Amino acid sequence: MGRLSIDAEEIGCILFPLVMMIFYHFIINNKIEKLKKQVKRIRILIKEGQFTDNLPRFYFR
Repeated sequence: MGRLSIDAEEIGCILFPLVMMIFYHFIINNKIEKLKKQVKRIRILIKEGQFTDNLPRFYFR
């Protein structure tokens, strides 16, 4: 049997998509966590009655 030969360029072509998928996975998870925090804050404001009383303060923060 012949030897398997892989050069640096081929390794880069294999690893780059994998690294990018992992990178995007963490970016998406971070955005989801931020969105969850914002939703939680909005729920607290609605519960306290501050959301409808002070909308400009909420939007321009």
